Amino acid sequence: MKRENVDLTQGVIWKSLLTFTLPLLLSALLQQLYNTVDLLIVGRFAGKVDMAAIGASGPITVLVVALFMGLSTGASVLVAQYYGAKDRKELSKAVHTNFAIAVYGGLALTVVTVILSGQFLKWIDTPADVIGPATNYLRIVFAGMMPVMVYNMGSAVLRSVGDSVRPFNFLAVSAVLNIILDLVFVAGLKFGAIGAGIATALAQSVSGVLVILSLMDTTDIYRLSLKKIRFHKDTLKRIFDIGLPAGISGGMISLSNVIIQAQINVFGAQAIAGVAAASRVDGFVFTSLEAFALAITTFVGQNIGARKSKRLSKGIRTSTLMSAAFVVVVSSMLIIFREPLMRIFTGDKDVIFYGAEMIRILAPFYVIFSFTEVLSGAVRGSGTAIPLMIITLIGMFVVRIGWIFIAMPMFKDIGIIYWSYPISWIFTFILTIAYYVKGKWRADLPADIE
Repeated sequence: MKRENVDLTQGVIWKSLLTFTLPLLLSALLQQLYNTVDLLIVGRFAGKVDMAAIGASGPITVLVVALFMGLSTGASVLVAQYYGAKDRKELSKAVHTNFAIAVYGGLALTVVTVILSGQFLKWIDTPADVIGPATNYLRIVFAGMMPVMVYNMGSAVLRSVGDSVRPFNFLAVSAVLNIILDLVFVAGLKFGAIGAGIATALAQSVSGVLVILSLMDTTDIYRLSLKKIRFHKDTLKRIFDIGLPAGISGGMISLSNVIIQAQINVFGAQAIAGVAAASRVDGFVFTSLEAFALAITTFVGQNIGARKSKRLSKGIRTSTLMSAAFVVVVSSMLIIFREPLMRIFTGDKDVIFYGAEMIRILAPFYVIFSFTEVLSGAVRGSGTAIPLMIITLIGMFVVRIGWIFIAMPMFKDIGIIYWSYPISWIFTFILTIAYYVKGKWRADLPADIE
């Protein structure tokens, strides 16, 4: 079945970007819906301990997945450039190497993480009453890791060729299934956090199968053949050149969140549950901004491949304005309705307080984070990765963790932990815009690119 993709190398830029970004945005919201629904239903039908179990597991899951998600970024840049250039041979190598990473890497990741789940939670000082259900939940989620990798790698291919609709459709199916299974296992069978883990693993498996079938069915030049899935050395190197720094960047951010989670755990189950609820809410913002970043990465990649020089600057400006307008509206709503949003998850007053306070501090600074995401996405679309990794290491890890370890011993207040996020965003934004304006990333572009 042939499908018409959005060609980002021609047409009115804002219309093309909007058409491409909207399904990405909806997909991001649905992706976040997985964990949010788990937490919401568990909070209502199982209680704060099981709710805290999912909250304590979240940063660990993100950390483990971050490296492979970076590799999918590397693959998506190559696919976008080869698709823009209509290079059938190199595009096929990129697609099949991408899936080899997903299958073999996903299998290895599953084995290691299932074995080490309990140890991960001990390393971050998870409270004794939480560590049991958290370990069970984490092992179940990690057991379903390969389908997650397959879906994300397959979606990266589809997005890179201008198709953001099918990833959204597949995610919509699995999101609805996830909600139904949560109600069955958690609300009906009273399995608590374990039931939420089973529901998520099964639902994500469905999305993985759907993306494979879709890529096998296409008649376009990016078609997937199971027999051709293998590593191509030259392509693998290019994917790692771009994707590994992106993965390390994501890993550094995730590691900082794991360290922060250990600090939050000291304040007990109610703080863990409150922060987890707030993180699910602001997770909708972060995943939405990632959608804008993915869109501009694809836009830049395709236009570099097609050697369309005059479109780059205008496209980046357009995407920046779109993301900023979106986040200003959303952050305003979160500030106004922060307490009612927390009450959706739980009726516990202390849990509501911890979550609402976190949103109050973070939400005004989301717009700064949005600028950083779009500019980083644009640079990444050119194939430049290492400078962004260094910027992330400094701004999102050194500054964030440095603030925690300096300020926490002096004040011993959870607000110190909350403020570590906006402080790190501001530093990262300053470094990113400096590199975007003065950096050498444009020097490696083809001669006719401005």
